[in-house]
Amino acid sequence: MKIVASALHFAWDDVAGCLRRASTELGLDGVEFSWHRSFQRGHCTLRDMDELTALKGQGAVITAHVWGDLASADGEGVFREMAQWLDLAERVGAAELVCHGGRATDRLAGMERVRRILERLEPLCSSRGVFLNVENHYPYEYRSCSELLSDSWEFVSVLSGLGRRIGFCLDTGHANMAGNMKLMIACLGPWLRYVHIADNGGVDDDHLPYGCGTIDWPGFWDSLRKVGFDGTVCMEFPIDADCGMAALKKCRMDAMRYAAGLPQSSLV
Repeated sequence: MKIVASALHFAWDDVAGCLRRASTELGLDGVEFSWHRSFQRGHCTLRDMDELTALKGQGAVITAHVWGDLASADGEGVFREMAQWLDLAERVGAAELVCHGGRATDRLAGMERVRRILERLEPLCSSRGVFLNVENHYPYEYRSCSELLSDSWEFVSVLSGLGRRIGFCLDTGHANMAGNMKLMIACLGPWLRYVHIADNGGVDDDHLPYGCGTIDWPGFWDSLRKVGFDGTVCMEFPIDADCGMAALKKCRMDAMRYAAGLPQSSLV
């Protein structure tokens, strides 16, 4: 299992310094960078991409969260943009990408658009050696956002029959808002490759540090063990906040103990 942190949630100046901080100060395997078509900080800039390319193969785990809308009615535009991200992932050595499904006022039609895009992207993922993991989002009814893919039945409908390069990213904060963490893990275990870790109070997407909200973390780790999860865990909460570093150390310790198969009785 690999343990990384989101570059959106701790301070850094350049890519080399970011990776160095993740390794030496935070004790992690690598970093999840944020990629957006604006190429403006806090997402990676074009210069950052060049630095990542130059550092390829030097040992750090590189993943990326790409921002787009798979459910967009502009299917060709979505496909071209996602294909560019896959090309970039191959270039910098990022083996795992995470993306959202997007929004749609017609839920079923939006899900069908997502599936069609993923069907087209899967061969590109295979040829580039990249896994594309689709993340669960807010409950569909939350603040009338109409975000797709918050329930397990949506993912089963979208992912069934696709190739192994299309996976599932569990966002713990979003699952806590939906109240379906254990169900999501149990139902989607075969696709689960990636986990975003953040806490909240069960209502809004607060991105609280690990153990500072209402998530049942011992139950979370137990659920992962039941499906044999052995993918990437990404800390997606403010590490430089008052309790952020302590939360990171606790989360890292619990993740390492999980990976080692040790008892979880002392978890938060």
